[in-house]
Amino acid sequence: MALDQLPSSAALETLRLAIGHAMVQLPATAVFSSLTDLSLERMAVSIDGGQLLTRFLSPACCPRLKKLRMRKLRLKHAGMDKSLLSLEAGELSELSLESMEDPLCLELRTPNLRILQIACSSIEELAVYSAPRLEILKFPDQLPDRVDVVDGELPRLRILRIVRLRSHSCYYDIIAPELLNDDAIHLLQCCKSVRRLHVSLNIPKKIEQVSDIIKGRIPHLPTVTILTVTIFLYELHSSGDGLADILTQCNNLKYLCLDFKYYIVTQKNLGLDLTCHHQDHWKSQEISLAHLKEVEFKGLRGTDCELWLMQSVISSARDLQKLAVSFSPNYRSEDRSEAFDITSLVGDGVWTDCHGACLSYKWRPYL
Repeated sequence: MALDQLPSSAALETLRLAIGHAMVQLPATAVFSSLTDLSLERMAVSIDGGQLLTRFLSPACCPRLKKLRMRKLRLKHAGMDKSLLSLEAGELSELSLESMEDPLCLELRTPNLRILQIACSSIEELAVYSAPRLEILKFPDQLPDRVDVVDGELPRLRILRIVRLRSHSCYYDIIAPELLNDDAIHLLQCCKSVRRLHVSLNIPKKIEQVSDIIKGRIPHLPTVTILTVTIFLYELHSSGDGLADILTQCNNLKYLCLDFKYYIVTQKNLGLDLTCHHQDHWKSQEISLAHLKEVEFKGLRGTDCELWLMQSVISSARDLQKLAVSFSPNYRSEDRSEAFDITSLVGDGVWTDCHGACLSYKWRPYL
């Protein structure tokens, strides 16, 4: 489908092209001088159309473009394993890529970009050459395989989601251990003003771990006041691996959420051992959360390890105003010889049963 005759007018501001998975040929000479909001969806750009797409998104075609969304777009260059999209848009302030269907390398030269969201795993490389005004950077699914902030800093970034980290390398890794967290660490180092941070932490099984690849590498993040850590675990007694390294570098937190995701078989007759044998582990960590006001613990399974972590976090908060605790649907108090007592975590206050699908409770101090 040739799009050379796309309608245009001096008053056209918003354009949505949802072609229905057709192969399209973008216009080579058209100019949309008033267009500010563009959405390209469910189409395949012809094999030789990569340069036309770059032109279509550039000031030569859309000089006033401020908001761009690309969804389910296929872009395949002849003779290349992955496509390169170099985006130069001086006025662009919002960019969203969703479910791109082919491997893609994205280069950004967007001096006025404020919001960038990449919700697709096919973006393998992201190179940011110029985005000094970027404030919000979101990867809802996963970080690209490679992220390079070429100019070395994102000085205005305040919201960053998600940065994926690994606590250990494993014997089956094909990537050199020292490189596994490199891009994520580099990205954190470039975000000196980030305030709201969401990190996912993958902790492999103990029997698969080869070397600690996170200890001492997390940069100091004094501007972060809101932190969410989603912790992926494959056994019950390893939540401290890597988590302490993140918490020790965020010493100005006001809100903290720790969300536990366990990938283990749970059956009533499995006889899970919930008793840990490393009680002093969290006591030895230098965690300082003096400014912490609100804490959430999600997905708990009732292990001693979780309890000691909670005690360490809460004891370091001098003026806690709100505590929320929720358990995994797989939590079974009858599996334990003693109850998992959350009431001992904090001082005087009011506990409220939230009556949700899972065991969920909230605490506030007396007024």
